[in-house]
Amino acid sequence: MTATDNRPHALPVLDENIPPEFRAGTAFVVWKYQWRNGTWTKPPFNARTRASASHSKPDTWSTFDQALTTYRSHGFDGIGRALTAGDGFAGWDLDECLDPESGELDDWALALVSRFASYTEISPSGRGLRILTRGRLPFTGKRKDPIEVYSALRYLTLTGHRWPGTPATIEERQAEIDTTLAEIWPATPRTTPTPVPNTTGNNGVSNQAIIDNLLRNDKGRRLWNGDTSLHDNNHSRADSALCAKLAYYTGHDPARIDELFRRSDLMRDKWDAKRGDTTYGGITISGVLDIMSDYYEWNPPTLSIPETPQHEPRGEKECGDQVAGLMARIDQLEARLREVDVPRHDLEEIERQAEEIRRLKDERTRFFEVLRNPHLKGIGTTALAVFFSYKSAESRGKATEGWVDIRRGQIAENSGNKPGTVTKHLDVLENDLGLLERDTTRIPTRRVDPDTGEIQLGWESCSRIRLRLRTFEDFSQELIDYTPDRPERRGGYRPRCIHHPEAGTIVNRTVRCAECETVLEETETFVPAEPEIQKDENHLSEPPSPPMWSRTYRDENQLSAPEATTVIQKDKLCLSESDSPVRPKNRCRCGANAGDGELCSDCAGAEVVLAREQRRLKGQHRGRHER
Repeated sequence: MTATDNRPHALPVLDENIPPEFRAGTAFVVWKYQWRNGTWTKPPFNARTRASASHSKPDTWSTFDQALTTYRSHGFDGIGRALTAGDGFAGWDLDECLDPESGELDDWALALVSRFASYTEISPSGRGLRILTRGRLPFTGKRKDPIEVYSALRYLTLTGHRWPGTPATIEERQAEIDTTLAEIWPATPRTTPTPVPNTTGNNGVSNQAIIDNLLRNDKGRRLWNGDTSLHDNNHSRADSALCAKLAYYTGHDPARIDELFRRSDLMRDKWDAKRGDTTYGGITISGVLDIMSDYYEWNPPTLSIPETPQHEPRGEKECGDQVAGLMARIDQLEARLREVDVPRHDLEEIERQAEEIRRLKDERTRFFEVLRNPHLKGIGTTALAVFFSYKSAESRGKATEGWVDIRRGQIAENSGNKPGTVTKHLDVLENDLGLLERDTTRIPTRRVDPDTGEIQLGWESCSRIRLRLRTFEDFSQELIDYTPDRPERRGGYRPRCIHHPEAGTIVNRTVRCAECETVLEETETFVPAEPEIQKDENHLSEPPSPPMWSRTYRDENQLSAPEATTVIQKDKLCLSESDSPVRPKNRCRCGANAGDGELCSDCAGAEVVLAREQRRLKGQHRGRHER
């Protein structure tokens, strides 16, 4: 059993319990469990496009109703809401504090729930709690196991399973937030950083030198010029980012940070706005200095090698001493490099990634070659959907002796074809191409009732498929080389003589009276053999329309006023203008292939003949009446 077999089951969403004030806005996403880097994660997805979403990209968010609809209809595990700085919400995650079997809550978590007395719900895993409060945090988020708290740049999963005894609304709890933060992350006095080890010190560095160094960095240059786009156009976050860079270059000197910030394009009146005993600028600088510890070394020590005059000969011992000194210095630098822990990629990893890129490029080329085969049409997309669905299930350990259960609806959704069309395509892939073996089975299903939120179990029919060619190269090559035994043309299959396959065919049509079945007209049409479809690497060319000749025989003595409906008979189907049979989609009424609501070329020609003959008969009838 692999780790992927232990996929977690999320609690169903009870949307009616989620506070109305938290359901407003367009910051919602959907999520589902995915196996990444050896653990189960909960990445967010766009509820409108079902593509990947991000907590920092508002264009990937949607409304609460859109997220709820996508969650219920497309197999996602839950919904979530992205937090932004302007919301005023703070989300507290209490991990592994709840026993899902007994329902007992740890004492430390119970104390926090009682302190905040705000909306609290059970996490999707059923082993933790989430508390939603109103209030301001001095940061966007922090974590100290088993507690996390966030106010921005994070999305929170929602279940609606409210913890008993807690309010149904999100309450203002600023005082409780400050108390809790002081207990979990107590403030430590900021120590003065060690002076930079050089003779001049930071005081000897001019402001212009600091600015020049800042502008060499792209992010520093954009912040200095007033660009806040790197921080979601949040001016306050951009202020903190620039102060952090200035603190790095000034050796944590608050006076110089303030002096240089006022020269930047981020400077605004809010910088001097009062905030109690201090100002907004002072709070920003203090907040940055509280979390920073590194600084820039303006005069770092350099490796000094004594120069030897070129005109003086150097002995073997002198050169050996110098080489030994250099080797010792190299060892020191390598030891320092290991302390810095710079990430490295070995040659084997680079070669593996290059081979993976080459494989993906080859698959992409073969993918489009399959779609270019004119004989496959929709079969190509169905075959590709089957292959990748099979491989995905196989990688998750869902294959049993090579057999994988794949729902027809899943193949239809991935290929863009209708379920009935998918069934026909699977018949071709199994019987004509021999690419797979197919059987029918039933699999258990799990559905959440949208009204009650209860989980309903049932059974669904699906196809058991086993591929005969396991590699994409072999599988796609069979599709690329596929040519049907009988050439297909618009209007259906045209039979050919086995003795004279290059010869054309003659089609007979008969027009007779619907009452007495007297033959009124017979038509013979010659259809030449259809030329082969030309294909090259760049495009496909449609075959030219073949020339035809037609002979018509009429019995003028039997033609009279059209008291009875005249019909055309072809292949024992009575095609009446007033009472035509119901045609299936993309089929002519004669059964041949045609566009939706259209006729094939044969029936269209017969309709023209019928309409012309009816007009002529009506003219004769009108002439007799006048005489």
